[in-house]
Amino acid sequence: ARILGANLVMAGALWWLAGDLQGWVAASALERVGRCAVGVAGGAAVYFAALYLFGLRYRHVAPYTGRL
Repeated sequence: ARILGANLVMAGALWWLAGDLQGWVAASALERVGRCAVGVAGGAAVYFAALYLFGLRYRHVAPYTGRL
């Protein structure tokens, strides 16, 4: 449930960050690369922040990583 919630929060953030299609079409290639990078970094930050706020900690997933 925590992971599903974090995915939903991230999807909302990415939808908001993406903006409208006209903005992407009118942007230069460099601007599109920058917007995409902001989306990737922002999405990851929101996802891991949501996991933390929902109470998921590394010790909960450490047994599944093969490392302790």
